[in-house]
Amino acid sequence: MKKTVVSAILCLGLGVLPVAAQKAAQKSTQDVAREAARETAREVAEKVAQEAAEKAAQAVAEKVAQEVAERVAQEIAKKSAQESAQRVEQAAPAQTHTPPSYLPKAGDFAFGIDATPVLQFLGNLFTDAANTAPTFGNGVGIYGKYFLEDNRAVRAKLHLNVTNETFKQTVSDVAELEENPDNTMATVFDIKSVSETGLYLNAGYEWRVGTGRMQGFYGAELLLGYGGGKTITYEYGNPLTDTSPSPPSTTFGGDNNIQGGSRLIENKIGNTFGIGLGGFCGVEYFITTRLSIGGEVGIGFGYSSKGQNEFTFESYANNQVEHTSAREMSQDEVASKVGIETKPTGNFFVIFHF
Repeated sequence: MKKTVVSAILCLGLGVLPVAAQKAAQKSTQDVAREAARETAREVAEKVAQEAAEKAAQAVAEKVAQEVAERVAQEIAKKSAQESAQRVEQAAPAQTHTPPSYLPKAGDFAFGIDATPVLQFLGNLFTDAANTAPTFGNGVGIYGKYFLEDNRAVRAKLHLNVTNETFKQTVSDVAELEENPDNTMATVFDIKSVSETGLYLNAGYEWRVGTGRMQGFYGAELLLGYGGGKTITYEYGNPLTDTSPSPPSTTFGGDNNIQGGSRLIENKIGNTFGIGLGGFCGVEYFITTRLSIGGEVGIGFGYSSKGQNEFTFESYANNQVEHTSAREMSQDEVASKVGIETKPTGNFFVIFHF
């Protein structure tokens, strides 16, 4: 009985063992396949990652190389531009911006006039005095300068006074009244003419000091003058005749031109001549590079002489018109003068520079 049971068990065991072995072998094959699949997947992933890393590294390297190349190109261009600029600077003289110089230079000319009429006009604006536009007529000084150096100049100043005036006055026409006594309105003209000439010239040498817009100046000059030259003439509408040896004539404001039976026909005022030496100093301010204003005063030593006045009269005598001349020196005038005096030689002036 026991042997039978053992035999049965052995037989059953021998039948079961192949099945288990088969199952074990099958499971081992699947594990191997899965492991192989995982290994393959890992290798593929590593390869893909490696390729991606290589591409990324290549892109970064290309970008870095491009940036480096651009920087190198910029540096080369910059250095080339600097070298070119240096060559240009070496080839051409250096040019620097300098502010404009307001002061005159050697070789410059200057021309100016007295500005006293302008000052009078501006001053009258603040007063009740009658005011007219400034005029630059007779007696206004004219200035001229030539700069030998920046701070030295020769100069001349001219005062010129030339005037001519005419005055007219009506008087009864004696000849017409003799022919037509009823024509009491008949008149003729008496005419008084006044001409005067004055010329004053200062020629000097000038030194200048100062470097700003305002400069001081000083110097010496020769003074020459011709004054007077005044002539007064009278023309009478009624002539001297047998029937009218002392016709009505105008006295022209008390000129004393009618003296009894004589009439003054010409009065030549004695001319004045002067020469002297003087010194001057002043200031000049440059408003712009070509325009300046200023003033000066001076002191001088001079000699002047005055000629006698000469009168010519007409009168009727011996059935004819006679002319007589006489020379006279008024008691309130001097024949010559020597002295030292301070005087304004420029007043206020405006000068243009060229």
